[in-house]
Amino acid sequence: MALSRRDFLGRSGAALAGWGLAEAIAAQRVAQVLAEPTGRRKALLIGINQYEPAAIAPNAASVALEGCLNDVALWQELLTSRLGFQAADVVTLTDRAAGRAQWQAALEDCAAGLRAGDAVVWQFSGYGGLLADGTGLLVPVDGHLAAGTREATPSEPIAPLRDWSEVTIQDWLRSLPTERVLGVVDAGFAPAPAQAWVRHRSRPMLTPGALD
Repeated sequence: MALSRRDFLGRSGAALAGWGLAEAIAAQRVAQVLAEPTGRRKALLIGINQYEPAAIAPNAASVALEGCLNDVALWQELLTSRLGFQAADVVTLTDRAAGRAQWQAALEDCAAGLRAGDAVVWQFSGYGGLLADGTGLLVPVDGHLAAGTREATPSEPIAPLRDWSEVTIQDWLRSLPTERVLGVVDAGFAPAPAQAWVRHRSRPMLTPGALD
């Protein structure tokens, strides 16, 4: 599948965030970042195929993706079979289990108890989006676009977007107390050409509204 990818490779000390890289390059980063960690290995893998149109393109008959759950399964196999991760330390969130609240709880659990020398992998496969100000978004399964459908009123304010800012996730990765950190995103950010947005895993237009 040909995907739009932006490289947000971030470094904090020796930390690496392999952001939006092709799988072959990501595999090299895995070997580089996670080579012989001296402590615990933890991973959080998120993949969503079954989005609702309200989250991506309300006028579309279907916005379901293909391959995102396969991405999670392949990463899980790589980590547990070849890189020494214990199955209990590889958390997966897929489809209906990958809502915003579940992300939040899983991020907190993943960070709990980490120490220098531990290794962390965070992976997301699903839809991305873009705010008008250029902020990249990662869309949980319970994302929505209702913010752009009406004007706010004092009695009926508009709920903020449930999406995650790419910057928020990058900052979370950099904040972890270990240098052995890898983040990989397989999603599109910029609005894709007509009839191609599903293949590019990106919302077909700029995302209206604002983050909380």
